[in-house]
Amino acid sequence: MAKVALLVGVSEYEPGLNPLPGAVKDVDAMQRVLADPELGGFTEADITVLKNPQRQEMEDEIYRLFSDRKKDDLLLFYFSGHGIKDENGRLYLATRVTRKDTNGRLVKPSAVATTSLHENINESRSQRQVIILDCCFSGAIAQGMTVKDDGTVNLKEYLGGKGRAILTSSTSTEYSFGATAGHDEAGLSVYTRYLVEGIETGAADASGDGWIAVEELHGYAASRVKEAAPAMTPKFYPVEEGYKIVLARSRQDDPKLKYRKEVQTSAEAGQGKLLFFAQKLLEGKRAEWNISVEEAKAIEDEVLEPYRQYERKLYEYEQALTEAVQIEYPFSVANETALNKYQQQLGLRDADIAAIAARVLAPLSIESEQDIESQRQAKPMQPAQALSVPGNVTERPVPEHILIPGTPEPAVQPPQTITTQPATPKSAAQKRRLKQRQQALEDERNIRSEKLGHLRKSFAIEAGEAIKFQLQKQIQDEETKLAALDDELDAIDQSLQS
Repeated sequence: MAKVALLVGVSEYEPGLNPLPGAVKDVDAMQRVLADPELGGFTEADITVLKNPQRQEMEDEIYRLFSDRKKDDLLLFYFSGHGIKDENGRLYLATRVTRKDTNGRLVKPSAVATTSLHENINESRSQRQVIILDCCFSGAIAQGMTVKDDGTVNLKEYLGGKGRAILTSSTSTEYSFGATAGHDEAGLSVYTRYLVEGIETGAADASGDGWIAVEELHGYAASRVKEAAPAMTPKFYPVEEGYKIVLARSRQDDPKLKYRKEVQTSAEAGQGKLLFFAQKLLEGKRAEWNISVEEAKAIEDEVLEPYRQYERKLYEYEQALTEAVQIEYPFSVANETALNKYQQQLGLRDADIAAIAARVLAPLSIESEQDIESQRQAKPMQPAQALSVPGNVTERPVPEHILIPGTPEPAVQPPQTITTQPATPKSAAQKRRLKQRQQALEDERNIRSEKLGHLRKSFAIEAGEAIKFQLQKQIQDEETKLAALDDELDAIDQSLQS
């Protein structure tokens, strides 16, 4: 049995494609953990690394990876770089020479078609194949492939399952994030960072059996990615028993791994924060497992980093939005489009920014409505006879005078015209702003409802009384906020119907 890997990273591109400095660093990080004899167990000679290759070189190495293999060989193909779709939606992996024509269409001979990758995969005799694509639209590689599980295991347990496993950093329609937003301080992409972290720390060993299967590795990385970049959706496509393929060992009895799992559990219960009593519990675990303060702090920072990334992105978005509205509001179409692209670059969903939009834009919407109302009231009243809408003007005759003997007959008075104004209907602009506010509140309500659900689940399984007390307080706070949101939504609904 051999363990063979091909790692490809493309950072440099022709004009028209943005450089990705982190791609070659992704490859170095993957090579480090795979070559570690206590982790991946791949020999250096069986790991091929390509940095910024030409198309032909990359295709030759893909062919060499999958050809002339035995059925028990473990083959790993990893790619970090640009994924590009052609006009028919087919996925290509970009190389150093990949380019687009003057119409913005991909020049296909300059890139590696994933259909070619499919052919090599399908023709290989190896029954254990792992494909990892950290690129845009990477989920498109699985289109047309059969995903199944027949429940049969023919290899020894330590070899893992037969079949194929495809791990992708995004769906078939999503962009993965570029070098600025999608890479951390070390220069690694968001997805690869947590693949490496899961192997290097052993945190991906969810079963605690000392082995990391690809399903466990992807599950760990995907959950961490969603904490840091919610708009990014890593996908997993196992074929036959590919999900059972073992990719690495874990340091099962490592005290640092035990402490990391305790920190992870506490962080999830605290919605990305270590609550006061959780910190007290962790101090006890640190002393019990003889972990230094410095080591514990490093582990805590690493676990909390995706939550902090998410908070930083929210802060950056709110700061940018606040500055932008000082220059222009309502936004022009061009500015609205740029704002959406900025949101996408940060990896934030509409639901993530709903509360920010409500906080920053709602007061401006109210001011805008007040300005419109002031302008309307400042206009001079039109004469009553100019109003021709039925029901706006009514005529009421003056009551007849009683004639008293000896008094002159009163002059004939014309009928008095009395103008009545019905309730002013809301303008289209006012309704639109109310609906925008309504949508923002509904999005915020959905986020808080989801958070409340997680808090209740954590409360149900938590054994410690101190943490249960903290969770109960958070639950009550969320219920109060949800009730206030419901009241405001009801008021908007009534206003829209009036």
